[in-house]
Amino acid sequence: ALVGPARRQGEALGRRVLADAGVDVLLTPPARGPAVPIGHWDGRRGLPTMLAMARHYAHTPAWNHTGQPAAVVPVGRSRAGLPLAAQLVVPPGHDARLVALAAQLERAEDRDG
Repeated sequence: ALVGPARRQGEALGRRVLADAGVDVLLTPPARGPAVPIGHWDGRRGLPTMLAMARHYAHTPAWNHTGQPAAVVPVGRSRAGLPLAAQLVVPPGHDARLVALAAQLERAEDRDG
């Protein structure tokens, strides 16, 4: 019963959040640090794993909740050689802008990487 109202509120926020911030696109990190090494989550199960992942990838769930178009794009490597990324977020209905910006970042990474 709460799914409908929660979804409507999330989508309403999504329609105005970037406008309220006065930006056409938001650039954020998708995670709180570089990618975790393969096997990092091994041996963890259920809720503890989900909570640990939510802490690490804290910058992505809000956009899922608000229905914002978002893309995570590779932008280099950490000193340890792990992949780094940037997250682009645009207002609903501006998917073409998102894809164009993501493609620009990917081309820049291809040239510099």
